[in-house]
Amino acid sequence: MSKQLGYMIRQFRERKSISQQELSEISGLSQSFISSIENNLKSPTIRSLKELAQALDISHEELVKTALFPEKYIDVIKKNNLITGLNASIAKLYKYVIGTGPKRITTDIYKDVVIIRLKPYVSPILEQLSKSSEGKNILSNLARYLFDSYKVEFNKILNEYIGIKVDNIYCDYSNINEILLINIFSEEIL
Repeated sequence: MSKQLGYMIRQFRERKSISQQELSEISGLSQSFISSIENNLKSPTIRSLKELAQALDISHEELVKTALFPEKYIDVIKKNNLITGLNASIAKLYKYVIGTGPKRITTDIYKDVVIIRLKPYVSPILEQLSKSSEGKNILSNLARYLFDSYKVEFNKILNEYIGIKVDNIYCDYSNINEILLINIFSEEIL
């Protein structure tokens, strides 16, 4: 197995903001085994890789390919570091605007598109508002106002990490439990 596999698993785990113990509970693998894999002391079986991949919400094929074909690993590290930095900066901006960070940020990078999903903490008053169409309208308008007010800062973060002009940003506020940001760039990212 590849020496980079442990580092990659750690990167995916940290990107999800979970501890080894939490990954252990989700995957059914022991925390000490996960630690040994991340520190390249033990090699996981294909079955263990599948369990880790499922727990980390990634394709098990990606982990297996990394384990067997380490030369392609450099692009994976670059992408993971990009996502980790981007997520941290977005979380910081979100906390500045809202007062608390999001529960989770999931970022996917494709050729010329970055999709960011923010899972906010939802207060009881927001839940109550989301039950009526008028309340949903108020929440959508508030989210749109906040996003438009901080769009320049958001674009600065994207430009800092991606370094390519953003052509278009689509923001979906229709679901109180998830804010979806689709960012289309003028050229390929990776």
